[in-house]
Amino acid sequence: MRNTVPSRRRFLEGMVGGAAWLAGRKRAAAAGPGPIRAGAAALKITPKLGVSLNGTIMKMGPVAAIHDDLHARCIVLDDGTTRLAIVVSDLTVIPEAVFERAKTMAQKSTGVPKDRMLMTATHTHSAPRLGIESGPLDLEYSEYVASQMAVAVQAAANNLAPARIGWTAGEQPGFTFNRRWFMKSGAIPPDPFGNTTDKVRFNPPPGNENLVKPAGPVDPEVCMLSIEHADGRPLAILANYSIHYAGGFVRGEVSADYFGVFARRLEERLGRDDGRPPFVGIMSNGTSGNIGAGMSFEKPRPKKGPYVHMEDVGSALAEDAYRFYRGIEHADSPSLAMAEKEIELGVRKPDAARLAWARDLLARPDAETPHHWSRTYAHEALELAKMPARISVKLQAIRIGGL
Repeated sequence: MRNTVPSRRRFLEGMVGGAAWLAGRKRAAAAGPGPIRAGAAALKITPKLGVSLNGTIMKMGPVAAIHDDLHARCIVLDDGTTRLAIVVSDLTVIPEAVFERAKTMAQKSTGVPKDRMLMTATHTHSAPRLGIESGPLDLEYSEYVASQMAVAVQAAANNLAPARIGWTAGEQPGFTFNRRWFMKSGAIPPDPFGNTTDKVRFNPPPGNENLVKPAGPVDPEVCMLSIEHADGRPLAILANYSIHYAGGFVRGEVSADYFGVFARRLEERLGRDDGRPPFVGIMSNGTSGNIGAGMSFEKPRPKKGPYVHMEDVGSALAEDAYRFYRGIEHADSPSLAMAEKEIELGVRKPDAARLAWARDLLARPDAETPHHWSRTYAHEALELAKMPARISVKLQAIRIGGL
């Protein structure tokens, strides 16, 4: 019982703090937006050994070692009438239910409304995929992540201080390469279902003589939100870049990938050990759907050891961000706004023929398959068939001054 009292006291103090903030917010609403305040925090969310790293396609087994820690990194902004939070977590997949638990806890402790919180995963591939595995350790870890994301919001809110905000964008085209390519006739192998109708190939062999051209454009932009304390000391940077992940990790080892490298390198550049809340660097995942691991397909790739490529990518982007940061003009009174809406999307389900193919293939475990992912796609077809016809999806938009 002695161990439960401090945590309960902290929870009650958070509830009182949230109530006091709401009361003050009502008094301030009539006056309109004022000088901006900001706070940031980073909390570890590194899993225990044994937590599952498995996904639908990448079967990596349980956590066997930790290469570098995972974090939930948070920024809270407040202009006197609107308070909002952004949380970026070093995980591959986070289901909506985990976000909902985190937001409910954070709202109680900080007063930030749930529809004024944006929470996302970086999609590092060397981290757990919450909601896919359901063993005891996995369920325990999901609860832990929800709690840590909520505490990150509370810690960032506790760090709120007068601030200045600016933003900019530059380009880093050295890592953005489309991973789908038009190929010469006859150079595309069968897809996982055995069809030969594809017009482009996913992840073709680098430097292959049959490459024709990428199947679409890429986004090389590095977009940055910069936050300083009122005295000019760096407080946080939230950047966004569009590659899927960098990879080069070791099976069974946990890593935040280039997202974590970026944060560490930028914190080395801009952080100060002066007893005040530390600078927080954050990298979020952009329009990376068909942009792979940040390596070109036009020529053969050099061999790199484990974790080298993610270090190269994260360090280069941190240097870009530092250079861009030095040219930003910051303002102390940008107003804030956030909107959230739920929309329904239809689920594209497999037809009867696809389901029959899936059942037949899975019933013959020793049968030859047209593709090394065929059985994975067969499992996924059966899972898709169980889904509802329509699902609800959140759309969120944030305005910070003119950004």
